[in-house]
Amino acid sequence: MKDTKVHGPTSRLPRFHALAAKERRALLVERGWLTAAQAALLEKGALGAPLLEAVSENVVSRACLPVGLVTNLVVNGIPRLVPMATEEPSIVAACSKAALLAQAGGGVRAKAGCRRVGAQVLVEGGGGDLPSVLRAFCAEVGPELEREIEEAHPALAAAGGGLVSLGTQRFGAPDGHGILVVELDPGDSMGANLANEAADRLARRVVERLPGAEVLAAIVTNHPLGDPAVAEVEIPFGALATRTLSGREVARRVAALSDWACTDPMRRVTHDKGVLNGVLAVFQALYQDTRAAACELLAERGTALPSQGEVLRCSAGRLGPERREVGLRAQDDGCLTGAADGDERHGRGCASSDAPGRCRHPLVVWRLGRTGLRGRFCGHLVCGTAGGTVAHAATTPVFLDLMRVRKASELEEVAASAGLLQNLAALHAIGTEGIRKGHMRLHRRKEEATRRNRDGGGD
Repeated sequence: MKDTKVHGPTSRLPRFHALAAKERRALLVERGWLTAAQAALLEKGALGAPLLEAVSENVVSRACLPVGLVTNLVVNGIPRLVPMATEEPSIVAACSKAALLAQAGGGVRAKAGCRRVGAQVLVEGGGGDLPSVLRAFCAEVGPELEREIEEAHPALAAAGGGLVSLGTQRFGAPDGHGILVVELDPGDSMGANLANEAADRLARRVVERLPGAEVLAAIVTNHPLGDPAVAEVEIPFGALATRTLSGREVARRVAALSDWACTDPMRRVTHDKGVLNGVLAVFQALYQDTRAAACELLAERGTALPSQGEVLRCSAGRLGPERREVGLRAQDDGCLTGAADGDERHGRGCASSDAPGRCRHPLVVWRLGRTGLRGRFCGHLVCGTAGGTVAHAATTPVFLDLMRVRKASELEEVAASAGLLQNLAALHAIGTEGIRKGHMRLHRRKEEATRRNRDGGGD
């Protein structure tokens, strides 16, 4: 993890919530977070009418979500203002409060994962021993596919992206079929289009090179590949104290609620939903593919890829044979963790009532440390700062500036931090005053505004 020395203007903006939207934008200009031109873009919105027609189909209107800013956040020593597009005001307010608690411990330390995107090609026919035929096929076409992708995407290749591996999948294929798997480094894009393109190129070669073979499908996979992003924080006990509870007692309750999510699948689903409240609200504000992001975060680890068999690994412009385990492997205690991890997913095993030999850790785990509460997010985050609708939404570059984000790996780190702190806010509320008090206060405000608008009193 990186150092936590704070650099840049503060993200603490006291009473920011009490201002009108126009006043908030003016304050951000005054404090050096925005230029006047950027503030004007935020007022105008992301997509004009002509662009709306282009990015969807049968357009008749637009669904508007407010974008609020999470204040107080410090990630890897850098103060950040983080946009969240959500209809639920308590999400923004709670994350801002948790970010202030995290500042007492120097903020969040985060590290992006090894970003990968993949696609599968389902092949039938081809005669003889199909798995052997497909392995030989991969050895033959791998270098060609690598060169072709480099030529089609020179900027990606120059940045170190492109084809990572090509291989066969030894499980999951219907009888008489085989599966090819291609894995790519998408650079700063989300990578789905790149993966589908690579799958199509591979499928054409199957038809050309393997007599009698037919391709039934060539499609991106939303299964997590590569390594997960990690975000960690340690909050001193003193910062957690409430009017009626000591900081150590609050920390104990948060850790106990975290343990509950480790042992009870019913609770774990809601625990993880709280993490997604933060992550997906950030991605929604930036026009990311939130469906893909949710799929990768919530993919069932207990049914993930056990092995891809013989894989051709890209290295320094060459593809060479290598054996590789992909997806999950079993720990001695029966827990399943990422194969790329040298230790357990969250640094500690947990029991699970799912099934014998399977353990699905929650996305965020909290533990008591010697001097404070320690939290850790670990999950695959699919996102991008280039390509897709991201490239067309006028507000996205402004929001990335507010987040102090320049590339996809940094966006991963900030999104992971938002998910971590969103979960802290939820558990803190559940374990102290109860989840309804703050939530319903903001909900009533929303209902009152709706009533005024309906009765003609709104502007």
